[in-house]
Amino acid sequence: MNEQGQREVEEAMKGVESVLQSHIPPFRKLPYCSKCAYKDFCYAGEEEEGEV
Repeated sequence: MNEQGQREVEEAMKGVESVLQSHIPPFRKLPYCSKCAYKDFCYAGEEEEGEV
């Protein structure tokens, strides 16, 4: 990897860190969630109603 590639990777990593440190909005289920390809990311760690 050349120096430019290294800088691009470092900048991308800073962007990832920024996203990870940002505010996470409260969870809410929307009508189209059941068909969304990313729903597993939203539901990670959430409990369904009735689960303990």
